[in-house]
Amino acid sequence: LATLRLRPVVKLCLVLLTCKGAFAAADAVTAIKAVEYGMPKEDIALLAPFLLAASILLPLAVAHKTSGKKPLTIFLVGVPLRLCLNPAIFYLLEFIKRAYGEGGDADDRLLAFKLYALLMVSREIGSNLMFVSQMAFFAKVSDPAFGGTYMTLLNTIANLGGMWPPSAALYFIDVLANAGVADPFKAELALCTLGGALWLAVFAPRVLALQDIPPPQWRVSAANAGADV
Repeated sequence: LATLRLRPVVKLCLVLLTCKGAFAAADAVTAIKAVEYGMPKEDIALLAPFLLAASILLPLAVAHKTSGKKPLTIFLVGVPLRLCLNPAIFYLLEFIKRAYGEGGDADDRLLAFKLYALLMVSREIGSNLMFVSQMAFFAKVSDPAFGGTYMTLLNTIANLGGMWPPSAALYFIDVLANAGVADPFKAELALCTLGGALWLAVFAPRVLALQDIPPPQWRVSAANAGADV
């Protein structure tokens, strides 16, 4: 509890719990819509080994960028990269709908699959930039006296921040549909994009400022814990 009362930790938790809200609709509904529009589930499943390989190799590729004093700078590269994919997802799904519809042909379907694969790889890159940088920052600020417990706590908060957006997105898709919205996914994707742009404007300076907080302020010493109780 003393850890969660530290002001720097409170600020970091606020970032971790909100940073993925902009990707809620994209993460929860993109694959569902692609299948709904005709893309075979087998084609989507075919990408899994390549995305797994990317998730292993990408952290190695960016490790040298996150090993310095300000790893969260890379975090703020991953967020806008993923945010830019939101409008791309909408137009790609429209193309998939045409390609797998009655007027589409084999070339259109192949192009749709390639574009979908490119989008998934781009999303994986953005996600890994965020993940690796945040883990490097956790390692940098964690109180040595508490070992892995401190990092586990921060990582748990980060996981919670990644779990609630897809669930919320699926719930509000139904809410929007029941409210008579013609295209609930399009509306939700637009709202997520606008919310993500607002998040960047508000939180980007705060994310960078977290890196300038002196290490002692992150530590649960008797003095810090007592001051924050």
